[in-house]
Amino acid sequence: MIIAFAAGLLGAGTMAYFNSTATVGTVTFTTGTVAISVGKSWTSPLKIEDMKPCYTYHMEFNVTNTGTDPANVYKEINVTSDSENIAQCILYDLWVEVYVKKDSTWTLFWHQGIYDETVTIHDVDAKWIYLGMLPVGATMKVIQSYHMKADTGNEAQGATMSMDIAVKGEQLIGTLQLENKDTSPNSNYPDGKYLILHDAYNGTLTYDMVGATFKYTFTGTAPLASTKYYLIYYADPWAGNHPGALLGSGMTGLSGNIVLSGSVDTGSLPNAADGNSPYGAKIWLVSDYDPVTNSLTAWNPNNYLFETGLIIYTKG
Repeated sequence: MIIAFAAGLLGAGTMAYFNSTATVGTVTFTTGTVAISVGKSWTSPLKIEDMKPCYTYHMEFNVTNTGTDPANVYKEINVTSDSENIAQCILYDLWVEVYVKKDSTWTLFWHQGIYDETVTIHDVDAKWIYLGMLPVGATMKVIQSYHMKADTGNEAQGATMSMDIAVKGEQLIGTLQLENKDTSPNSNYPDGKYLILHDAYNGTLTYDMVGATFKYTFTGTAPLASTKYYLIYYADPWAGNHPGALLGSGMTGLSGNIVLSGSVDTGSLPNAADGNSPYGAKIWLVSDYDPVTNSLTAWNPNNYLFETGLIIYTKG
């Protein structure tokens, strides 16, 4: 009885432990802003009068990133009325140029062609068209033209069509489309026009925008079948090794299909030595590459897929 009572007292006692507490620190989350403004030399509503077959009307406006975050920019045409379906008779042309301020001078930094009178207004009606990535403080010139087909018939005489044009900016979400492009030079772009061909060759890259490594998945179709391709971070200037990085490689299938995924320690993109820093990084799929030196070994752009916008990745 005495022993049992003593055990009961011990079991009911209060336990205490030595301990020490230290403050790690305060964590504050601050959100960025996505904001764009539009500038144009014409007033709305704009009236394009006396349109005829073979006539072309040119129109430009500027989009400026006034926020604190880079933005993906999209444009939409929305036909609100069309008395004689002339939206099917007007060919559409669309190019974009991105300008950044260097040493107090606005400098052409990046460009691409999206359409070159290969679609009609009807084809793109009510569709958001991706224009490219717009860095903070940069301005995108949106260059477009409307060309009435030469074979437009008399039924279009006296017709009226109205449309609204809208632009939106969205935060980067870790997705990038790669496309086959015509890189041949012209008078406007002596270093290559980079016109999207809208053919069967393209790919989609998804990636983590922040992480310890650049983690990604790529699925696409390349122009060359049964060929080794390299998914690369191309850091200007030529040959892309400033410093550049190999993200992954693999053989294409019989139809040119390729799937890649990986996790690569690239550091933040773009690298400070990249000619595109600090605005964004280019991701390409190429067939002529030396993975030891991170360099292109030849220039066969018809076989490649190019970025449709720059990306940002932060190692952290």
